[in-house]
Amino acid sequence: MTGFFAPQRETVDNDDFRSSVGSDRLPEEILLPIIAGAYARGVADTLELLGIPALFFDGDGRVLHANSASNPFVDGPLRLRTHHLIARDAADNHALSELIAVALKPSSSLTPTLLPKAGLTIYALPLPDHLRTAGQMVRAILLISNADDSAVAMLARRMATFRI
Repeated sequence: MTGFFAPQRETVDNDDFRSSVGSDRLPEEILLPIIAGAYARGVADTLELLGIPALFFDGDGRVLHANSASNPFVDGPLRLRTHHLIARDAADNHALSELIAVALKPSSSLTPTLLPKAGLTIYALPLPDHLRTAGQMVRAILLISNADDSAVAMLARRMATFRI
């Protein structure tokens, strides 16, 4: 292979690498949180690049990360108060709270919720069970769309189907 992506040096022999590290692999209690964190960061970066409004939640329902595409929604019909996502309308807020609670449960599935006063549809994507480790803080992702935005709905369904 030639060009920019061509290897610039010879590959390292696996036996040499193992002997220099002192182990064949990292223990699972160290490796799983690293993989889960990389997964969450990759999903966050992908949604940011696609311009999909997304918020990432911990196990207590606190917002860990809100991407820039979510700012118009969080500064409008929704808002953050002490790291919790709330809706300005009481009925919408009740529906949103229930949605977040369901999304945080292990083995829950894609749950879309309409917030009528806000004119939004929120899609709750729980983190797949195999990535729910003790060291992983992200437990659910919420995608926000205007009620008529079919692109976000399609993406949410595909992410849920493929457990992304």
